[in-house]
Amino acid sequence: MRVSQIYDLALLWLLSHLGQRVVETIYKHGHEDGMTELRNFMRRELTAVDAARVADRLRLYNQGYRDAMRFYGDVPDDAPIDRVM
Repeated sequence: MRVSQIYDLALLWLLSHLGQRVVETIYKHGHEDGMTELRNFMRRELTAVDAARVADRLRLYNQGYRDAMRFYGDVPDDAPIDRVM
């Protein structure tokens, strides 16, 4: 009777140890996927913010160019966008 109890206890310990490793592997994989998703989201958001900042800077540059041309008496066609890029 004692041997079967030890065998059952050893088998339960082995199953719990394997189950714990499986759960850790699943959690780690899910955590890495979550971090990858977060990185991708932040990259998209930062790219959108950067694009909006560049567009705003270009708009202000064009407005300043037109104002400067009006100050000197010229009527500007369009601002030279090539110089900003």
